Amino acid sequence: MVIQGEDSNSAATFAVTTNNISSSSGRPKTTATVAWDSIPAWIQNTSYQTPDITTVVQEIVDRSAWCGGNDMAFILTQNAANDAAERIAYSFDSNSNSAPRLHIEYNEEVVVGGDINGCINQTFQAQVISGSDDAEEHADGSMASLGSSDLEMVEESDTQKVGIRFRGVNIPKDTTILEAYITFTADETDTTATSLTIRGHDADNSGTFSSAASSVSSKIAEATTGLASVAWTSATTPPLTAWNTVGEQHRTPDLAPIVRQITSRQGWSAGNAMTFLITGSGKRVADSYDGDPSSSPTLTIKVQGLLGTGYTTVRDRLLTTVDSLAQKSGTPGQDTLYEAARYWKGMSVYYGKTRGYGHTIGDGSAGDNSPNRNQNTRLSHKASYTGGSVDRSLTSGCTDENPGSTDCIYEFIPGDPNYITPIEESCQANYQVLLTDGYLNNNHSDSLIGTMVGSDYACSGNYGCAKKLVEYLNKEDQNATLDDNQTVITHTIGFNIDDADLGEIATSGGGDYYTASSAEQLASVFKQIIADVLVQNTSFAAPAVSVNAFNRLYHDNEIYFTLFKPTAQKRWAGNLKKFTLCPNNPDGTCEPGDILDSTGANALTSSGSFASSSRSFWSTVNDGGEVTAGGAGAKVPANPGRTIYTYTGDVAPVNVNLGTAANTITSADATLDSTDPLRSKLENGNSSVLKIFLT
Repeated sequence: MVIQGEDSNSAATFAVTTNNISSSSGRPKTTATVAWDSIPAWIQNTSYQTPDITTVVQEIVDRSAWCGGNDMAFILTQNAANDAAERIAYSFDSNSNSAPRLHIEYNEEVVVGGDINGCINQTFQAQVISGSDDAEEHADGSMASLGSSDLEMVEESDTQKVGIRFRGVNIPKDTTILEAYITFTADETDTTATSLTIRGHDADNSGTFSSAASSVSSKIAEATTGLASVAWTSATTPPLTAWNTVGEQHRTPDLAPIVRQITSRQGWSAGNAMTFLITGSGKRVADSYDGDPSSSPTLTIKVQGLLGTGYTTVRDRLLTTVDSLAQKSGTPGQDTLYEAARYWKGMSVYYGKTRGYGHTIGDGSAGDNSPNRNQNTRLSHKASYTGGSVDRSLTSGCTDENPGSTDCIYEFIPGDPNYITPIEESCQANYQVLLTDGYLNNNHSDSLIGTMVGSDYACSGNYGCAKKLVEYLNKEDQNATLDDNQTVITHTIGFNIDDADLGEIATSGGGDYYTASSAEQLASVFKQIIADVLVQNTSFAAPAVSVNAFNRLYHDNEIYFTLFKPTAQKRWAGNLKKFTLCPNNPDGTCEPGDILDSTGANALTSSGSFASSSRSFWSTVNDGGEVTAGGAGAKVPANPGRTIYTYTGDVAPVNVNLGTAANTITSADATLDSTDPLRSKLENGNSSVLKIFLT
């Protein structure tokens, strides 16, 4: 395989046009190429890395008009010597978490400070974050709504005016604005001919909207005094096309002229608010903040130069905190898991009460009086407990900004602080991750764990009690105040170590064991864990969130539920399960309307989720909230028991491979006349039709 780059200052996105990738005029190629030869056989869901493509990247960034933050594109073609070979990787549409990733290592000091001829482009985004920051106003000036679930642009009962305000626009005054646009998410479909005009509020720090008359139009009056306006019609770029799909995103034309004028005002300051005002004719309906905060309008601004934040981001604070930690012998991972168990159960703070030096831990015994070690330990986070606050009266040099100082070894939490359990709903799923770069040792919690877990989980030793503790968390109820069993899944990560015992801890805790030897691999592991969390069956327990269809088809007292298990893939596993409704029951064993399982017990908890002990009809085991267990799905034959039939001619075929070229269905097939709907789909490039016949 041969790898080249697109030799341009900023690569354009790909388009569904002929020769869009191969065209030398549309996508000129770099002279530098990298051969990717002797590629091994690929194993599904395994990552593979190309050879070093520095020469290709260097040629692109050496272009005179290149700016950091611009886009790159790479073209992969087959080596003539291996025309028949192929390797199939995930695309973004198939699995965004596994899409191709570009990794570049570079000298930041040279790029930012040493090369005076270099430049960098950065992108800022802001989203509507309040119901008073998107508004609709009637033609007569009266306020239509500050709390509407959508934004009609602009026809509703009359011709409206729409205002959209973005807070905290962190663009310094007189910054070079390269591009700006607003992204809307379609709330309704509409094909009405529509023409819109977008203006900006001519103000240093635009205020929010109110229910008072003319709250939107008063800003429009100020906008028309001198600010640029931008048209959004079927003839602009991008055009205002028909909105055919709910949830689809639509982007305005470039609003840079408006943003430039606002950010060049004498009184503009980074962090101020910016408002856009929309008038016109026709109708397009977008999500508002009150309708769906995650899909509210988003402002994107691309600038030239570095964006100074003027504040510390959460990410920077986290990096600083992690960098301040140091290792001082000992890996008490078991004690850490024990303290975590107390947190899950809402018990009193134990090891987290003190750094150890000169103070007692949770049971009143002396803590670890090792100054070097205590300097690098931490108290429990102040948001995790109630009933106490950090006491630093024994020292004057310890603050929130220098927790690694030797002065901080004296801080402690007096009194009887108690953890606030994070288990708040019976339908929630609970996970914890133990990350360690050493083998577990120097633990002191064997007897404490024994008391917590009881005789059924008797244990001893560094790993033995850790395994029994996470098994107990995974199998036993950790919050008796809620319906059903509240359990915890434990994942483990070995950083620069591969410890079989960590794998056994994860297995005992119902989770998985991962290893990582670099920051990149560690980030990938956490992404994988988060992705797995999203597809666990326990996420189904809240029907309003995790179940795509909640259909009830009544026949007598029978009730059917169609269930789906969300995943990061396009294909979701589903099932159909049968239960019964409690009739007017004179003996009082159930209430009319209760949903009963095949044993006659109530199938749902008080929160509306399926009880883990419930068993649907057609099931031989308790299937509870397990989407793929039991139900009608259990009655479907396994793949070897299914037969797919096709017609290939008058002679009965034997072991015909439908994937060969001879059996491919195309629009040129003589058996498909001009009226056949399949022919039309094939001519329009609908490859999904082929998949139906060839799978």
